[in-house]
Amino acid sequence: MNSADERPSQGGDEPPVATDSHSAPLEVKEEASNESETRRMWRQAGQFGFIGIEFGVATAIGFFVGEWLDGKLDTKPWLSLIFALFGIAAASRDLYSMVKRAQREDRP
Repeated sequence: MNSADERPSQGGDEPPVATDSHSAPLEVKEEASNESETRRMWRQAGQFGFIGIEFGVATAIGFFVGEWLDGKLDTKPWLSLIFALFGIAAASRDLYSMVKRAQREDRP
C-alpha cells in the first residue's frame, strides 16, 4: 500500500490539487486571502462607522470649550462658534487621513 506522499499517477480516487511554486495548495492560500480581505473590510467599516461619532464629539467638545471661554471672557457667542468650527475641522482632517490610508491599503 502507498503512503500519502506516494500516490499513483493514474487511477487514484482524488484528483490532483494544483499547487503554486511553494508547494502549498492554492485552495488554502485563496481561503487565507479571502479571510484577510474580509477582516480588512470589517476593520475599515468600523473605522468609517466611527466618523459620525467623532464628528459629533469633536464638535460638542469645541462648542463647550468655547461656551466656557465665552462665560469667562464675555464674548458670547463668538468663541463657542469658533471652537465648534475647530472641532469640525479636526474631525474633517481625521476623515481625510482615514480615506487616504484606506486608498493606500487598497492599492496592489
